[in-house]
Amino acid sequence: MDSERRENPSLFLVVALATLALLLLFTALHAYLRLGGAPAVGSRWIKEMMLLKGRAADSLTGNRLLVVGGSSAMFGVLAQTLGEETGLPAANLALHNNISPDYLFDWTKRHVRRGDTLLLALEYNYYAYQGIPDMQTVDFVLSLDGGYFRKLPWPERLVYSGALAMDRLKGVMTSPLRRAARDPFEVNPIPRGQTAYQPYSFNRLGDQTWDQIPLHTRHLAHFFAPDFSRARLPSRGTEAIVELARWSRENGVRLIAAYPPFMRFALHDQPRQRRYFDAIDAFYKELGIPLVGSPDDFRYPPESFFDTDYHLHLPAARDHSRKLGRLLKARLDQGT
Repeated sequence: MDSERRENPSLFLVVALATLALLLLFTALHAYLRLGGAPAVGSRWIKEMMLLKGRAADSLTGNRLLVVGGSSAMFGVLAQTLGEETGLPAANLALHNNISPDYLFDWTKRHVRRGDTLLLALEYNYYAYQGIPDMQTVDFVLSLDGGYFRKLPWPERLVYSGALAMDRLKGVMTSPLRRAARDPFEVNPIPRGQTAYQPYSFNRLGDQTWDQIPLHTRHLAHFFAPDFSRARLPSRGTEAIVELARWSRENGVRLIAAYPPFMRFALHDQPRQRRYFDAIDAFYKELGIPLVGSPDDFRYPPESFFDTDYHLHLPAARDHSRKLGRLLKARLDQGT
């Protein structure tokens, strides 16, 4: 009995310290959100790009064609070309591939109107997304979009909080940005540089305009074929698409999907790899969403890309967008 009494204070101390640590964590997180955060450079350029792309979409009138996707569509799909091929006013809302589908679709909805057509040109990894946000999404949301964070259910808030590195929490407390203007980019703008990853590379329709061909040769040796044989559907990614489809039906928005531009690898000709593509096709058929083209329609040689197996350089993006636009026009003419 005496030994149990001696152990109880230690247990109580452990519980008390753990509770205190959680309280401190959430207090710091609350302050982080209220103060606007100290966004990393990777988050800041995405925010500026989103502001530009949102304005591009909002400025168009009539029933619009809006491109939705990750960086394969950001670099590889040109809204201007799609508009020329389809006759619809078009804008490119594609963001970074590391942004989670949940956040991508939430942000997209803010710029959608009844009568619009959304073209989903998602990378293959979106379909296998398991609900654990990338650190870039975590940094971006907690630094620059606290409103989205506050809409999340508590379990997902805990996921975001747990993923946030402690040095980001510590750094925000001493960041000069927290005492500055509401828009952090007015205080510390992103410098112009020789890179495609900057907001100055996009035009009035949200299209990438910077020519990346000088970059592509130095990266060609680093490409390797991703293994899709273990990817499984359904996933949290497909659940997000199902929810977007439901929202689109309720709000008078047409949804059309397309395979992404992707590097041609011999590995993906194997039957066990092709099953993943077949699963994506079956998923859209079951959901009743038209799917433009096939994976092979949009597989391109390595010299068409500049730094990843999804990022077409500008001349290749023009060719891809013309092909995609013609296939899309045929679908639209069918009344789908």
